[in-house]
Amino acid sequence: MELRRIAISPSPDWTLRRMLAELIGAAGVVRHRGVTYRLELHTLRDEPLVAGDDLRRLADVVFDRMTHRSEYARARAFQFLQSGVPLINDPVTFWWIDKHATYDLMARALDPRDRLPKTVLLPPAGRRTEDPLDARRWQRLQAEGFSELAAEVGWPAILKKSIGGGGRDVHLVCDAEELRARLEESGGRAFLLQEAIPVCDTVYRCLTVGPQVLPMPESPAFGPRQRAPGVMPRPEIASRLGRYARFIAEHYGWGYNSFEAFVDGDAILPIDFANGCPATDLVSLGVWFPWAVGALFRWLSFRAVDARDFEEFCAENFRDLDAQLIAVFTRLFPELLEEDVRWSRYPESEHAALRDRIRALYEERFFRDPSALLACGIPA
Repeated sequence: MELRRIAISPSPDWTLRRMLAELIGAAGVVRHRGVTYRLELHTLRDEPLVAGDDLRRLADVVFDRMTHRSEYARARAFQFLQSGVPLINDPVTFWWIDKHATYDLMARALDPRDRLPKTVLLPPAGRRTEDPLDARRWQRLQAEGFSELAAEVGWPAILKKSIGGGGRDVHLVCDAEELRARLEESGGRAFLLQEAIPVCDTVYRCLTVGPQVLPMPESPAFGPRQRAPGVMPRPEIASRLGRYARFIAEHYGWGYNSFEAFVDGDAILPIDFANGCPATDLVSLGVWFPWAVGALFRWLSFRAVDARDFEEFCAENFRDLDAQLIAVFTRLFPELLEEDVRWSRYPESEHAALRDRIRALYEERFFRDPSALLACGIPA
């Protein structure tokens, strides 16, 4: 029996690591091409690394959750990559991706029935270089009162950084004067002006784990970061959502991503679709957390043994995985819930209510028929 080591970067994802470790303990022996492998999960330690050192001594596959947050994690991820160790996700694309490039890519891939909110990359405010032409161009745009932009996008509009995330530096601007004022405070950074789309009744956040895609209906009643089962997409909508989600993930070489879209009648309106490090806990994912854990376990196992056919690998190894996952999660649920609520972004004064709400949600929507929820992924 050969050992294959799955390493996860040190990160706040305690409940995710705990569930993966328990699941590997229950189902962590797999076969591929006649060879039996025992899987092992460990957390990477932040330690000095010598340039040129072969990091295959540390892991056979790395689940990286910190590249976007830490310069050390970024450099370590590149050393793993250069040692021939596969990473989830590719650190190269993490650091050159920007929103405009992704919107431009998505605009070229849309089905004619769907549409992207009109999105315009703005020239930077002020002088970025010593070239005085920069300043004159900006002054000309200011003098025109952004009339061309208004015609293109319309008011109100969304102003957001081209590079960045987490909801920071996102503003609703209602006219040219407000836009000008915001841009003058921008320090020369690149910003996008985007058509404001009225909130639709149907919003999906699709988790993509390798070829596996789960469309999570948003649940406004539970808040934007607590998702509950709602109306699943119709087959034709689900097919296009799955195709878009896989397309973005494959383009950037990401094994784990989230893709958000409004659905208005028969049209899909993608709104935020390049998030290579989705929050993965009970508070953020609600009842979909177990699905994410199972999907990640399958994909990490597949990558750890360097398999080639995902469906064939799963058929050989994971016929009983859902039952094992349900048993592990049911046993650990009280402990996981307590931990995620404790470390959530919610004020401590709201923890009791949050804990009760999530517990009730799981009792009503998950524990009554957990197999049904675990089967909600979009077929490839």
